[in-house]
Amino acid sequence: MTSDDISLQRIKGVGSATEERIKETLGIETVGELLKKSKDELKEVEGIGEKKAEKILENAEELVGECERCGSPKAGKEKCADCSEELEEKLEDFEERLNEYSLPEETKDGFQESIEEIRDYGEEGDFEASFATLEFAEENLEKSKELSELLPDIEDKKEKNSEIIDVPTYEDKIRSVKSLLKSRKFERGIKKSKKILENIEKEKEISEEDKRTFTKKRINDFCRSVSGIRSLIGEKLSDEGLQTVGEVASLEPSELVESTDLTEEEAEFLLKRIHELAEDIEFEKEEIEEEEEVREELDSKEEDEIFIEIGSPEEFEQKKKQQEEKIKTKGERRPEKEPPSGPPSKIPGAPDKNVKKKGKSVMKIGEDIYGEKSDAQEIEEKDVKMYWIPALILLVIFIIAGYLLFI
Repeated sequence: MTSDDISLQRIKGVGSATEERIKETLGIETVGELLKKSKDELKEVEGIGEKKAEKILENAEELVGECERCGSPKAGKEKCADCSEELEEKLEDFEERLNEYSLPEETKDGFQESIEEIRDYGEEGDFEASFATLEFAEENLEKSKELSELLPDIEDKKEKNSEIIDVPTYEDKIRSVKSLLKSRKFERGIKKSKKILENIEKEKEISEEDKRTFTKKRINDFCRSVSGIRSLIGEKLSDEGLQTVGEVASLEPSELVESTDLTEEEAEFLLKRIHELAEDIEFEKEEIEEEEEVREELDSKEEDEIFIEIGSPEEFEQKKKQQEEKIKTKGERRPEKEPPSGPPSKIPGAPDKNVKKKGKSVMKIGEDIYGEKSDAQEIEEKDVKMYWIPALILLVIFIIAGYLLFI
């Protein structure tokens, strides 16, 4: 409705008789036309003085205005027709989506209450409040849809990973999320649901880790990753010097309670989850011990091979006798010395550190003890003879050359 649609009689202070005189004098019929006239022109009408003319114009202006929300013209305090129509269309669309979504009845009832509140604001002509409330309700409706779609996903993940997660803990969390959905705390519910799904994935990753890597995992990271364990517990354990999962797993619940301010229930649950996520942790420890035994056995074999290379006592005696026979066949080139009584002190009866270091030189040491020259010694003597003869010849040549130069 515009000012041209409002009759003069609707102006406060203008009766039927005054309306007729204004029409006859000024030739106008509506408020819109009257507002185009000046105060002096209105004073020309019989029965209207200066003060009454001012009052009529003021009252006429109050009848005409525009909607504060959309700017459309409207008659005084009447509702904006454009806003009323737009609001009704949006509410119909909202109700259709509400009926389509799979939401708990309590949640739907809450949205119905919002719809009634929005319509009340519209009836009062407070379209600013009605549209603001509608916008908030639409945002919440989409969040409720997102949350309702996350819940089946959580249930599915829980079933698939039931062997590695603590099912009762996750069932409690799911009940908590459903309660948030019913009470229309959608944002908190979405955040909590995403955290649950994230924890399931992290626990799955932990269960697939190599157990030796798992035992070295920081206890802080473990507590943040596993559902049902507060991250604060990891911080407390770290403060007490327990840095890794392995260090914590080696303790009993009573020891954890004693060394930290954890409750008995917290300590038991923490150790329970560690052992559930690493069922074969003991097997891994046994495996490591077996590997160490195999390594020791290999080291022992290497020592035996070194000793065989050096020679056992029996082989040493046999080689010594062969050497003696060789010397006798060459003839007695030197007086035979009396061998010392008993076995030589430097020759070990069994492999020890000295034998490992000396290697094959033990045989040579044994021959020197009995005063016999080894093959190496004989070769050394021959090498010395080979060097001193050429040296002597060179000396003679230098002497002759010097003599000839001075003559």
